[in-house]
Amino acid sequence: MANNKYAIINTQLNQTNATLVEQLNGRQGDNGRIVYFSLRDGNLPHNISNQNISIIVKDAAGKIKIISTVKDIISSVGGLFSMVIPGELYQAAGDVEEAFIQVSDENNVVISSVPITFTVIANNIILTSNASKDYIDSINELFEQINSRIDPVNQQLTAATQTGEALGQTLINYQKSISDNAVITLPNLDTNLSSSSYLKKTGVLVDNYGAVGDGNADDTQAIQKAIDENPNARVMLTQGKTYNISQTIKVNRNIVFDGQMASINLIANADFVFDFSVSGSTIRNVWIKKNNGVVASGVKISGNANILDNVQSRNCIWNTFIYAVDAKESHFSRIRVDNDTSNFTGSVFTFEHSINNTITSSFFGYCDTGILINDVAASTGHYTEGLMISDTTIVYANTAVDIQHGTAINITNSILDFCANFGVKLHAGQMFTLSNTWIALKNDNAVAIGVSDTNDIRFNEYLISNNMIVGDATKATQQAFNLPGIAIRVIATGNILKFINGGTIFSKNGSIGDNLIPNGNAITGYAKFTTNTYYPTNKAANAFKIKSSIIELIASSLGSDNVLMAVGNVDSSGKITLTSYYSNNITLGTIDQTAGSVSVVASDGNYTKMQLVTKVYPYDHLETK
Repeated sequence: MANNKYAIINTQLNQTNATLVEQLNGRQGDNGRIVYFSLRDGNLPHNISNQNISIIVKDAAGKIKIISTVKDIISSVGGLFSMVIPGELYQAAGDVEEAFIQVSDENNVVISSVPITFTVIANNIILTSNASKDYIDSINELFEQINSRIDPVNQQLTAATQTGEALGQTLINYQKSISDNAVITLPNLDTNLSSSSYLKKTGVLVDNYGAVGDGNADDTQAIQKAIDENPNARVMLTQGKTYNISQTIKVNRNIVFDGQMASINLIANADFVFDFSVSGSTIRNVWIKKNNGVVASGVKISGNANILDNVQSRNCIWNTFIYAVDAKESHFSRIRVDNDTSNFTGSVFTFEHSINNTITSSFFGYCDTGILINDVAASTGHYTEGLMISDTTIVYANTAVDIQHGTAINITNSILDFCANFGVKLHAGQMFTLSNTWIALKNDNAVAIGVSDTNDIRFNEYLISNNMIVGDATKATQQAFNLPGIAIRVIATGNILKFINGGTIFSKNGSIGDNLIPNGNAITGYAKFTTNTYYPTNKAANAFKIKSSIIELIASSLGSDNVLMAVGNVDSSGKITLTSYYSNNITLGTIDQTAGSVSVVASDGNYTKMQLVTKVYPYDHLETK
């Protein structure tokens, strides 16, 4: 036996090597041994507050033993505790076949499983193999005695009541005695070890159902069988393996599919790799791949409250990687997908008539469309409603987010980078919100936020605030906005537009204000109240371009008293009238009635510190004031 009082269990050791726990070594017949444990995360103590600890053993005879009673918590923060080891662990002589210490949280989710080993020394004098049987039989005998005493009671109701109460108390006392003495009852392997609560805690390996995971064998049937035969369980792959499948894996029951960062590889054409037509299920920690030339989509999700977490794919070309149809209140997090790094095809997410879902903490791209919200209605007539996209990066997409038909779509704290054609493309729906997001454009004529068809615009209500929209200084035709439709309300405030033209926003019931446009044309269109501020680097051409409005213009040169103040209007035909009422070294320039633009001129030719502020008041706003 070791001299150290505590057996040190390190949760961070290589899981393929078992820790020798000398404090557990003993002889056949040993019973009631108290073993002290120190649970550590590397060099630091493991805090065991609100955690459950079990020792699970397959002994030298292949019998399963489970101990889950902690005798004493010596220090929760220090990871120190003791357990009473019953004689059942010392029945079969020899090294244990397999053993591990398992730590789980208060919801019975396994946090860590540390392989251990120890030895039981033979003792030919003490009879051990029947001790457990006799001990268990004594429990059965007690229940038989109780039943034999209850049978006559059926003939005499009064006596039966008294006897039943007495026997009930006897049973309670007996069960309490078992608990107080930390005596364990060995489970029936055909029932307890296959219960849903136990399987949620420990998991089911697909390897035990015939899956090989060598990247060659077809493991489709084995994985499907593991899922079908273990409802409400945690179905697991083995880390580091690649499991080939040739058909869609269908999940129509509540499970947690934990890939443990192993790979599922599709080797033949199929509709999907996974089809989750269920509510309340989880797929997590898995790589999803397919062979070159195989045509398929990744994961289909239907139902309520499903979770996809840490699902990844690289260098595959999917029709769509995640297809959510009739998905409600589901959560997608840590999705990492590079779809087609050469040709930018396919989509990463596709939604159809789905409600109140979230995408967060994800990174994906190299595709035609990052997130596609289709113009497809359910039989009830509803389209996709309620999608929150946050803390997500979409890179190298022709269109980062394509809203063909959607309501209450919210993008916040995200990055839409290197968008070839559109950052966000809109067609039909209402209430689109974009805030605290970076959008960078790539190609000529690209638009950060705009409609897909200027002749068929059915989108109302935009709230676009506090975003950074960046163009390419060499591409003169890029626009921040292309929203020419008659929207119910557009609010665009606090945005910074760099190396890009403002573009068009058309709305009679909204506001465009406090947008900084350092080196591009101003935003044009109708607005309830518009303020544009920008700093031209070469000339102050196209200071504003607005129709049917009263205009106030202030131009100044920072660091000097050079200033221009002018007021005027643009009538309904587009004719501009503008009069200067104060001027000092800055004057009105050309008014181009055809282009509908105005320029200003600095007498010293210095525009590096020029600041232009335009305020626009539509007639209808003033008339109703």
